[in-house]
Amino acid sequence: MSQSESALGLLPPPADESDPEPHLSAVGLGIDPRTALLALLLINIIALSMRSQAALYAVAIMSLAALASTGRRKVFLAISLVIVGCFAVFNLLPLLSKSDLSMFFATLGYWFSRFGVSAAIGAYLLLTITAGEMISTLYRLKAPSFLSVPLTVMLRYLPSARQEMIAIREAMSLRGIPVNLTALLRHPMRTVEYLVVPLLVSSSRLADDLTASGLVRGLGGHTRPTPLRDSEFSWRDAVAIVAVVGVFGFAIWEQVQ
Repeated sequence: MSQSESALGLLPPPADESDPEPHLSAVGLGIDPRTALLALLLINIIALSMRSQAALYAVAIMSLAALASTGRRKVFLAISLVIVGCFAVFNLLPLLSKSDLSMFFATLGYWFSRFGVSAAIGAYLLLTITAGEMISTLYRLKAPSFLSVPLTVMLRYLPSARQEMIAIREAMSLRGIPVNLTALLRHPMRTVEYLVVPLLVSSSRLADDLTASGLVRGLGGHTRPTPLRDSEFSWRDAVAIVAVVGVFGFAIWEQVQ
């Protein structure tokens, strides 16, 4: 099976293909993708539309706990530091100073903490749901094609774009071109020329390949594809739904008070 045939994850990899990482759906909390999508929707509403700080802290803990279950320590630590740091700036900085500058940074901390919560639950979905599972879930939910197709292509595009970025950085290092923050600050135009331009070209080619692969595999057609695995709800889904819906109800109750 060629790479273009499995570009959207609709078919399993060949038996002799080495896989350095475990199957992404095997990590995480083990909840159904439909439950994960519901949690994504409600947590984003709480984080970006509700004023309840208690609900925000609750969904932040839930999102970070879910992200920790994936085993990706670097991703977990990076997002955790951003969220905790922003919470600290928002809550502690106004107590230390009442100046306009401190209020400005406190406001930034307020919004970036909320964006960090959304990033945490979004990263969990990207690390635990494959493109094939996303297609199967969206078909079960009877989602329209204009929603299911872009989400599926995006889910498959991001890991491929990351691999392209790594390849470009390795090629630059072999040619003696430094790739770090210092080089970006000292020579921003050269960094754009050597890093961003090849990434844009490769991303355009990758997007074309994914689009062609999706059309060949029938993505966006009227016939419903057959899923490779059947998903079903378990006690984990019940616990997750009760927790998220409970916090969402509490946030609405505080919103109307």
